[in-house]
This record gives sequence, structure tokens and C-alpha cells, in this order.
Amino acid sequence: MKKYKTTKKEYEIFQKEFNRLIKLFGLIYYDITFTHKIDDNNYASITVDEESKRATVNFTTYLSRDELSDFNPKRIGRHEASHLLINRLGWLGEKRYATESEIDEEEEKIVRILAKVLNE
Repeated sequence: MKKYKTTKKEYEIFQKEFNRLIKLFGLIYYDITFTHKIDDNNYASITVDEESKRATVNFTTYLSRDELSDFNPKRIGRHEASHLLINRLGWLGEKRYATESEIDEEEEKIVRILAKVLNE
């Protein structure tokens, strides 16, 4: 199967949209590293260490030709930024000692951010 190599311009569009939303969401306290390397079966991915507030965001270098019809670097940047937005809620849910108030507080934070963004 033929592969399509993503371009530097597409990678920059992805980064720009991701960073725009991180600022809009108020998530500027994360230390974010971007990579541009092969990511099998994904357009992009994000890994987050919630305790250290570090995230690595990867944009794939290769796509199969049949993935091209749905390929949109800007949309993919929004998608990965949304993962970072909800990451803490998932992390709290996985902790055995998370309190109901911590989860409620994080849920409310996400709702406030989304309300702000959707009202613009």
C-alpha cells in the first residue's frame, strides 16, 4: 500500500491549532513537546504525565492513501487539544483515592471552558 508523507506545512498547521486551543482552554501550565514521527494507525497522539504536567504530542509522518480523505491537520490539532482538556478528569477517575469533589471540580472546570469557547 502506498504511503503519503505528511509535510512540514501540515505539521505546522497542526501545532498552531493545538497551541491556539491550549491557550483558549487556559491549559498553558502544561510543558508540551511536539514530535513528528510515524504513529501507526493514528493521525496523531498525545501522552500526558498529569503529575508533572508534561505532554508529548505527536503528528504522524506517514498516512495510508485511504486515510487521506479524512485528513485535516487543523481538525486533528483540535482533537488532540481536546484530549489534553479532559485528560485530568480521566486521570482522577483512575486514581483509587480520588474524591467525588475532585471529580466534580474537574468536570465543572471543563464545562466552564467549553461554555466560554462555544460562546465566542
